[in-house]
Amino acid sequence: MSINSDNFSKIFFSIFIKLGLLKTADVKKIFVEIKEKLENKNYEKQKNIKGYLLFIPRIQFIDRILRLF
Repeated sequence: MSINSDNFSKIFFSIFIKLGLLKTADVKKIFVEIKEKLENKNYEKQKNIKGYLLFIPRIQFIDRILRLF
């Protein structure tokens, strides 16, 4: 598990993973999938992403929790 954050966030994310509330991904598998998508031109394109409340400063842990919703 590689979480680039402070110890507080690492503890909470470890708990969430053990409870089954979060799924983890293998980094090597992600790179293989990206390579396959780049080679295959028939994949569905990303739709526009709208950012809400991005101007509000917040800690990284809260930002990651908000991404779940």
